[in-house]
Amino acid sequence: GRFREPADEATARRVAELMEDDLHVRHQLCSLAARELARLAGCEPESLVVSLETTVRVEETAVLVDVDAMATLAERRG
Repeated sequence: GRFREPADEATARRVAELMEDDLHVRHQLCSLAARELARLAGCEPESLVVSLETTVRVEETAVLVDVDAMATLAERRG
């Protein structure tokens, strides 16, 4: 608390802007989605091709990330 400024809405908006274009953030979201989708499907995350649509938004001082994810198996089972 001694070395930081209190969070405000302008800071949250700036963080959201930076997150939208950050490839590391996108990679982390994709990895998180792949693990959860694999858990739900009963397969390994590496066996999925994941597609994401993300929206980063701000409510007061909170940065919220909405993720819609779709996964397909990398190789069809047959």
